[in-house]
Amino acid sequence: SSGSLLPAGVKAVKGNFARGDSVEVRSDKGERIACGIVNYDAQDVRKVMGRQSSEMARLLADVFGDEIVHRNNMVVL
Repeated sequence: SSGSLLPAGVKAVKGNFARGDSVEVRSDKGERIACGIVNYDAQDVRKVMGRQSSEMARLLADVFGDEIVHRNNMVVL
């Protein structure tokens, strides 16, 4: 899913948020590069960050898709 934010692309999670919340996506340098509606709670993103989407079912109780933020729910800035 080109353009979506996948678990492997997540290096850090700041703050707490719930599935369905709007979140900022920042670059390694801290620049805001996108905003989007997140598919997972912060605690679940922390469990899968840096991993392959195929590992999500093993790591999480509920899987709501392979993407942390799907491209259809994301605005690139």
